[in-house]
Amino acid sequence: MLNKPPIPANRPSIPIRWIVSDLDGTLLDSRQRIPPGLVRRIARFTEAGGAFTFATGRTLRSAMPYMSQLGVTAPVILFNGARIYDPVSGAYLTEHLLDPADVRRVMRLHEEDGAVRQLDLLLFHQERIFCAALSERVRKQMDKDGVVAETASPQRMASLAGQATKLMLLGPENGLIRFRQAETAAKLNTVRSESGLLEVLPSGINKSVALSAMIRMLGAEPDDFAAVGDNLNDLEMVGSVRNGFAVANADPAVKDAAAHVLARSNETSALLDVIEFAESTWASGLGLPRAD
Repeated sequence: MLNKPPIPANRPSIPIRWIVSDLDGTLLDSRQRIPPGLVRRIARFTEAGGAFTFATGRTLRSAMPYMSQLGVTAPVILFNGARIYDPVSGAYLTEHLLDPADVRRVMRLHEEDGAVRQLDLLLFHQERIFCAALSERVRKQMDKDGVVAETASPQRMASLAGQATKLMLLGPENGLIRFRQAETAAKLNTVRSESGLLEVLPSGINKSVALSAMIRMLGAEPDDFAAVGDNLNDLEMVGSVRNGFAVANADPAVKDAAAHVLARSNETSALLDVIEFAESTWASGLGLPRAD
C-alpha cells in the first residue's frame, strides 16, 4: 500500500472514523469519475460506521453530483476552505469572503499589467461565476467542473468585490508567475491546485483551517481523521493531521508533508488503500458507532 515508511499505528482508543478526500486528482480519475468499485467500497465503509467527505476547491454546484453519488452526509469543505456545507440541513456552516480591497487590487493588476492581462480572471460570488469573456480556457475549466460561467463587465465584477468567495486566474505559466511576483499580489492568499490555474482566497483560509473548524464542530479529535490529497491546495490539510495521505500522483511537496504516501494513484483508486488503513485501526471484528 505505502511506498513511504508508515507511522506507528494509532492508539486503539482512537480509530480513524472520518476520511476527508480531495476530489480532482485524488478521488476522481482523469475522466472526472469515481470508479464503480470505489463507490461500492466507500458505501461499505460508511455502512460500517465510518464517514466519508470531501475537501475541494469546487463550488457546491460542482461538488453536488459526487455528494449525491456517495450519499455524503458529513460536512463538506468547499472553495478550498472558504465554506463548509452541511448536506443534512442544506446550509453553510461557515462562510468567508475576500477583502473587497484585495479584489480591487487583483482587478487593477489584471487590467494594467500586460503579462497578467493575458490571463482569464474569474470571480466567484455565491454559486455564480463571472468573467469578462468565455474564452476557450474558461469553457474547458467550466466543462471539467460541471458549472457555467457568466460574462460580466468590469464594472459589474467590481460591484461584487465585497461579496466574492474567491478569484481564479487561468492561463499560461508566465502570466501566473508574473502575477505572484507583482508587489500588489505579495500579501494575497494564493494557492495552486492544478497546472495553468491560480486562486486567490480569503486571508488565512485553506483546507487545513476549514478541517480544524469542522473537527471542532463535530466534537472530534484530529486523530479521528484521515486526510487525502494530491496538489498544493491540499498541502496544509495533509500535513495537519497524524494520518495525512498523499496519492502516488501527488506533488512532491504534498508527499513530503504527508505521513503516508500511497503506491496507487487516482487512476487506480488510491482511496481503497486509505479505507483499508482506516478500518485496520478499528477494533477487530467490530464496527463503529456512526460518525454523525
